[in-house]
Amino acid sequence: MKLFLRVLSVAVLAVIFVGFTRIQNTFMFERQLLQPRNTTSLLLVNTAGCKIMKLDPFDMSIRSFFPTHSVFTCRENEDIVYVKHNTIFINWNFAQDRNPTLKYCKYDVIWRPINTNTDHNFFRFINESKPFTDNQTIHDDFIRVRCFDNYNHVVYRNAFSFVHLKKKAERRCIENFKKHSHNRRHLSILMIGVDSISRNNMIRYMPKTRHFLYKNLSALDYLGYNKVADNTFLNMVPMTTGKFVHELPLNTSLTDVSFDQFDFIWNKFSEKGYRTLYSEDASYGQIFDYEKAGFKKPTADYFDRPLSLVLEDMHDIWNTNHHCVHARLETDIYLEYTRRFVQKFKTSPYFSFTFISRLTHDELSNAKKADDLYYRFFKSLSEESSLNNTIIFFYSDHGIRFGQFRQTFIGKIKERLPFLFIILPQWFKVKYPEIYTNCKTNQQRLISPFDIFETMTHILNFYTYNIKNSKMRRGLSLFNAIPQTRRCEDANILPHWCTCSKQHVLSTGDQTVRKIARHFIQILNSKIASFKQCETLFIKRVISATKIIPTDVVLKYVNTSHVGEKSSILYGHRVSTYIDYQISLQTVPGDAMFEFTVRYDESESNFNMTGDFSRINLYNRTSYCISGIELKKICYCKVQT
Repeated sequence: MKLFLRVLSVAVLAVIFVGFTRIQNTFMFERQLLQPRNTTSLLLVNTAGCKIMKLDPFDMSIRSFFPTHSVFTCRENEDIVYVKHNTIFINWNFAQDRNPTLKYCKYDVIWRPINTNTDHNFFRFINESKPFTDNQTIHDDFIRVRCFDNYNHVVYRNAFSFVHLKKKAERRCIENFKKHSHNRRHLSILMIGVDSISRNNMIRYMPKTRHFLYKNLSALDYLGYNKVADNTFLNMVPMTTGKFVHELPLNTSLTDVSFDQFDFIWNKFSEKGYRTLYSEDASYGQIFDYEKAGFKKPTADYFDRPLSLVLEDMHDIWNTNHHCVHARLETDIYLEYTRRFVQKFKTSPYFSFTFISRLTHDELSNAKKADDLYYRFFKSLSEESSLNNTIIFFYSDHGIRFGQFRQTFIGKIKERLPFLFIILPQWFKVKYPEIYTNCKTNQQRLISPFDIFETMTHILNFYTYNIKNSKMRRGLSLFNAIPQTRRCEDANILPHWCTCSKQHVLSTGDQTVRKIARHFIQILNSKIASFKQCETLFIKRVISATKIIPTDVVLKYVNTSHVGEKSSILYGHRVSTYIDYQISLQTVPGDAMFEFTVRYDESESNFNMTGDFSRINLYNRTSYCISGIELKKICYCKVQT
């Protein structure tokens, strides 16, 4: 009996202890919930002028959009013809196994004149070689290789690029650089652009590249990089000219106007003695060529559009969803061309612009396939010591613009926030510590493509750049500290693209929302009213509606006072503001999905369109009956093929 009572007492004490422990843990947990939270960690940018939300790249609400992918490989694992340095070789062992009838090869030069105006799609094959069965040293920029059997039938085709010194370009560069540099140390520029990758998507799918950039190249990661317009072209023009497209001026409905007349940033560098490279993949979708007239003359000393046209026209050489040319990844072809250029001129001034689109343009998770390619590219340049005099801009134009993910809240925000890394040479950071400090500070400021343009302008005119003259520009050099008070309005980022504001989700049945939606449909129909081949559009459904209001911090801000190194911000009464309504809707016929922003002016009590809108699902062939990018976004052809 006594034993039983002892056991019972121990059991009761144990229950009391466990119960007390659980109550204590619950109490401690509730105390943690009540503690003030560090809201700074919830923001990418947290300044008086702009607050940008930090959204988890692996948020549970979007995980279904991110399938895993294995390593990306081409269907073919070897090439019959391959290049080492400036020499082409025939892989006879593989050739005999793959195509035993192959007996010899020839190459011809892919040619486009340098100083003569031609159509942007022009090229010619010239100077065909004699038949060869051994390696050949190449002295031209681009060649096409064809291999034949005993009956002189073509059994293999390919095309290759090379980087050689060009006498006229070298003479111009040496003379102009001597005139402008005054024997001072130069900084070259390497721009590597990747289509449709948000900063969050890079975190998800390109960890290898990111880790190398951080650890080995001390890259600066710009968290508040905000696009200024819809697509690649509309963001690249501000980055490379410092102007919006309509300011060039350029009528985007005119597909026969070339871009030779405009002063791109690489032209400015060329005038001061820099060798220039311009490289893009996917010839028919290139920035200045898709439904446009491109350049009548090569826009750079090293210009590979003729190569991309030839590759595209040889349909039988492609595999793996049009991402491989035989055993070479298309992305690698253009990165290798750029790498050779940088390696060739690593001690000479150069400006290199490379933009790669096809691999990542259409599919969110294809960034994973790109990871190893860009990692190898940067690793190779680093190991070759090719970057000692180079500033790198590694960036995207925007996030993914189409598909179901784009229609989510996170997809909407991240489409506007592409990634941007800037890498400075070590000697430059040591010699100019104030500039390096500013560049680091600006990682958490609101910035745009206009700032990249202004930074490159600063680099070009490094010893004569006037900071005072730049303070009132919409584009600010990242070598100077971006003001904490900077707003989207200051940076010329339209409300439709601005990620700084608070957002409140509205009911899709809200009367104001329905009224705005009907007005937007009227605007769309007015744009296509004179094109009888297009259907009249009607609202099928309102998908989502968000009210966007500037933060109270912005609305109450008066000024900032500085005393020594300390600064204080003065706030006053809230001023009247604009309220933006961002609405997504679907139309019939055609099930097109649009997203647009309308602004309400509190002081005037009226609504106005902010001047831009997005088509957020693909139109494919449904708009075949009309030309012009904006009209194609709207028109649903009455006759569907």
